[in-house]
Formats: sequence, C-alpha cells, structure tokens
Amino acid sequence: MSALTASRDTREIVGSLLQLTVKAEKTIYAGALVAVDATGYALPAADAANLRVLGRAEHSAAAGEKIMIKRGVFLFDNNSGDAVDAADIGGYCYVSDDQTVQATANSNTVIAGVVRGVTDDGVYVDTMWYVDGAAAAAAGATAGATAGATAGAAAIAADLADAESTIKAAALVQGAAAIAADLEDAESTIKAAALVQGAAAITADLADGSSEIKTATLNAAGNVRLVAVPAAADSAGVKGDIAIDEGAIYMCTATNTWVKATLVFATWSE
Repeated sequence: MSALTASRDTREIVGSLLQLTVKAEKTIYAGALVAVDATGYALPAADAANLRVLGRAEHSAAAGEKIMIKRGVFLFDNNSGDAVDAADIGGYCYVSDDQTVQATANSNTVIAGVVRGVTDDGVYVDTMWYVDGAAAAAAGATAGATAGATAGAAAIAADLADAESTIKAAALVQGAAAIAADLEDAESTIKAAALVQGAAAITADLADGSSEIKTATLNAAGNVRLVAVPAAADSAGVKGDIAIDEGAIYMCTATNTWVKATLVFATWSE
C-alpha cells in the first residue's frame, strides 16, 4: 500500500486522546498512523530515525497546526511483502508507512505497536505498546544486538590496527599451538602439504634447462669435472676436479687441495 493522500476511515476498539503540533513541512491525514519525533512534533509514521508511534490521527492537519491523536487498538493495512500473521499476535509489528504495518523490523526499527489481531482486512495494532513488557524486551534485545554488533566490529577494527593488538597476539599463540599439534600427528596435514609442494618443486626444477639440483649434483665431491688450472696447491676445488695445461695435469684430492704431475710428451712414433 502507498501512503495516504486523503482521509481514511480507520476502525478502533478503544483508545485515549492527546494533542501535538504537526512538524514543519508535514501533513497528517485523518486516520493516519501518527508518530512523534525527538523534538516533540507529530508527523506521519514512517521508517525514519528517532520516531515513536503514538496512535491514530482524529482529523487532518497541516504543518504548525494542532492534531488530535487517539491511542488504542486500530486496524491498519498489512504489508503483503512482509505480512503480519497470526503467529505475530502479542508481539510487535513495524511501520511501513502511515497506514501500513509489516512483520519484521525496518531499517530504523520503528515499532507500530503490538499485534492484537490479524484479519483479511488488515492488522489490529495496539498503539499503547509501551505497557507490553515482553514485547518491549524483545524489541530491546533486537536493537541491543544490532548496536552491540556495530560496537563490537568497531572495537575489533581498532584492536587490529593497534601495533600491540591482543587479537593478533591471541591468534599467533593459538596458531603456533595448532601447528605444533599438527606436526606431532602421524597424519600431519602440514607435512603432507609440504611433501606435495616439495615434489612439485623438484619435478619443475629437473625439467628446467638450468636446473639447480642437477648443477649441485654435478658439483658434488667425488664427481670428475674438468676445471681451470689452479693457481696454487690450496686453490678452490672439489675432490675429483681435474685441470690440465701444456706441461702438467692437476688433480683435486680433497676440498681446496691440489696435486700436480708434470707431463713428458712424446710423439706418436716414439
């Protein structure tokens, strides 16, 4: 349903009267659901901040005029997109607009009143809802949970931005304990993942033309390599290295330890 544009015949069960001034730039139509804002002015009920529903408008009134408001139990339209049903009787319903209510809290949790009955014609709303302690407690819990979640998120964000974050410290302690426990387990998921990644890395390296593993293997002690002639007996070398020049052959017998044998060359005919 859309907001009222003309007077409405809104039925009631019983109620009581109060009078307020209509807020600037607002018009309240007879039969409308009326709210009061934080400044004490009356205005059509809507999903807006700091509104409290009072009751039904007894006549139409423009901005600055006095409006008579009746508190009680009144029949308002049911929002088909978020319909109030029999299961909601005794609990709160919420404002959709100044003639319509809905089952779940809107953005600003504007309470229309307590559901006293649901018919094909609409919802009987008790606008004297403040006397219903159970309903007030439920609404308070919902609002408190929302506020608590917001405050909690802000506190967490502030802590995480702090160099001495207690959340990070606790997470590190728990993480270290979890890692230690996993590594002690025969079926360690960390070890298994490391083996898989290690095998993949080895396979990739061996397939590489500039394989570091192959190079390290060839350079290992005991393998024969033809290298540059050493400058001295303690020049760098790996056991098994061989060098040769015009007059001698050089052999590395241990790390950085070389021996030299002089060559006497003969012709092929000798």
